[in-house]
Amino acid sequence: MSRIYGLVRYFLTDKHRLTQVSLLITLVLVVFKVIAAITSGSISITAEAINNASDIFTSLIAMLAVRLSDKPADDNHPYGHGKIESLGALVTVGFLGATYIGVIYRAVGRLAVPEPLDNAILPLAAVSLSIGINIFRQWWFTRAARQYRSQALAAEALNFRMDLISSGVTMVALLVAGQGSGLLGGGNGWRVGSNIAQLADPLGAILVSLIALIFAAHLVKHAVDVLLDRAPLELTEKIAYMVTSTPNVAGLGNVRVREVGTRAFIDLTVAVPRTLSLEASHDVATLIEHRAHEIVPEADVLVHVEPVADINETLVDRIRTASLRTGKAVHNVNVYTIGDVAFAQLDLEVSPELNLQSAHLLAHDLEVMLRHEFALAHVSIHIEPIQPISVAMRAAHVHDKDHLLREVKHLAYTNRDVRRIHNLVLDQVDNVLNLALDFELSPHMPLAMAHAIAEKFEHDLRTKLPKLGRVSIHTEPHGAEDVKVIL
Repeated sequence: MSRIYGLVRYFLTDKHRLTQVSLLITLVLVVFKVIAAITSGSISITAEAINNASDIFTSLIAMLAVRLSDKPADDNHPYGHGKIESLGALVTVGFLGATYIGVIYRAVGRLAVPEPLDNAILPLAAVSLSIGINIFRQWWFTRAARQYRSQALAAEALNFRMDLISSGVTMVALLVAGQGSGLLGGGNGWRVGSNIAQLADPLGAILVSLIALIFAAHLVKHAVDVLLDRAPLELTEKIAYMVTSTPNVAGLGNVRVREVGTRAFIDLTVAVPRTLSLEASHDVATLIEHRAHEIVPEADVLVHVEPVADINETLVDRIRTASLRTGKAVHNVNVYTIGDVAFAQLDLEVSPELNLQSAHLLAHDLEVMLRHEFALAHVSIHIEPIQPISVAMRAAHVHDKDHLLREVKHLAYTNRDVRRIHNLVLDQVDNVLNLALDFELSPHMPLAMAHAIAEKFEHDLRTKLPKLGRVSIHTEPHGAEDVKVIL
């Protein structure tokens, strides 16, 4: 028994093998129903046989669509081959629709010229077998369609549901027709209603066909929507809400969502504050991509980030951004106003290899641009040469080092706010003295005051030791060891 169960699972747990087994079953049903139709003359069982014969064609299309849609994307098909499933589903439904229209045509002819059934036992047996098989097939194909997100398998499941309805109606029609004609026992059958018995068979065929056409129209609409890249409204709204609720998103532009086979492709244009760094902007895009995958796990997400002016931007932020836009780095930007007149002061970072004339031209161009763009009355620019990042250099011996360090400590402790200094490092590189030390100040001291103390100490130190080059002062709250701030 376990071998049989394992064999069944082997054929039914792969969508390719599933369609192949279904095709073989359909072929058996067609043969059975054709024999029943020939021996009985029933148009409803003939419709059933034609329906199942069309199932062979549709199953072949489903097999081809499933196999081709699984092909990976290539240079000619960058979005993959998923739409083949929609095309296959469309062809499947189109063929079924044509078949049912033909059945209606034949049934109307039978209504005009009623004919009694020759045999009802074999058609009823064929329909009963078909109902039992299709109950299982529609359930299994629906399960597989959800698992693989396959429209072709969903079309097959819908087809089997239609088969169940048609088989049920056909069975009722055959029972009425057979009982009324005396083919199922009961002597001469019903003495009244013989006309109804003759009409039951074609009426059942027409009813089955109309129901199937209604359901087929729904599937056609869905397949056409996919082929024409109609945006799924509910999914688009979920994506839009997710993006607008993401931190550091200033706005949402285009939202393009389309489904290709089993995959969704999502293209977004997201606005972020232009004051964000490139890395921070990339982090926003990455977060949006991750959150989109929580909604659609296998989606292909493309996020285009556009920097925009933020409503919370200060004039200082706007000056920095405008300077960077022209390729100029600035720092120490200060803006102040006198009445309605605004003034700006800033440091412009330039290469030390430039001569004064070239550096002045850069500063002049920046000044003109800032004054024009922000209506500044005056812009004062300090030109500051910024040394490039250098490789490690060998430090030389510092003459009279102990004496110099004592001078540094003495000068530091003249300020009563300095609780302790430590980690003093004094070295000499290329005949230039470099000093680094740690300041401990009150943890409750305002940051601006701590900065002022460090600046005054550096000024006094340079006055006393004019040969000093780089001075790094790390300020930290008294008693702390982990956090250091360079001022």
